[in-house]
Amino acid sequence: MLALLGRAGPMSRAALARELGMSPATLTQVTRRLLAQGVIEELDRQEPSRGGRRARLVGLVGDAGRALGVKVAADHVALVDMRLDGQVTDTVTIPFDATALEAVPAIVELLRPFTKPREDLPALLGIGVGVPGSVDRPDSGVVDAAMLNWRHVPLGTMLGAALGLAVLVENDVNALGSGERLYGRGRTLNDFLVVTIGRGVGLAIVAQPASE
Repeated sequence: MLALLGRAGPMSRAALARELGMSPATLTQVTRRLLAQGVIEELDRQEPSRGGRRARLVGLVGDAGRALGVKVAADHVALVDMRLDGQVTDTVTIPFDATALEAVPAIVELLRPFTKPREDLPALLGIGVGVPGSVDRPDSGVVDAAMLNWRHVPLGTMLGAALGLAVLVENDVNALGSGERLYGRGRTLNDFLVVTIGRGVGLAIVAQPASE
């Protein structure tokens, strides 16, 4: 439900149930729990009437949390700080030598100031990291990246342990493809390609599984 509201915006309960394939009873339970946790809220807005009673909309509470997005390149690290509702609060690009021997500890120290609690910002829920290489799983985040001279580097585990936060690691082009699928031009497409051109050429293939 949070992912759907994040990419589609505020929706009525009926629309949420329809899009998620939930029964009204299950949707009511989930909605009640998320309302109590303060991550969604009922809005004064209502969906357009189709002849019956106009339904109130529910949406994400932006101040309920935020996430830090990180892209590691050979010569820089790019960061974006984003609220739960998708509003970007800050972006920064920092020169960085990711091929250095102690690159991962250096990344930890680079990120540490951005992970400290701030009174003017919601709590940081976690970090997503994109890297130019292969990743075994997003949670453990073991990276092999020839461009960075990394081999079997447990980036996700090391960052999570050092910073005390949930960390997900993904190939940067795959992450870009997922972003386009959820929030970009790919929202209305079943199949598409994302191509990146930099020091190398990257390709993400997004395809709807064929029906049996």
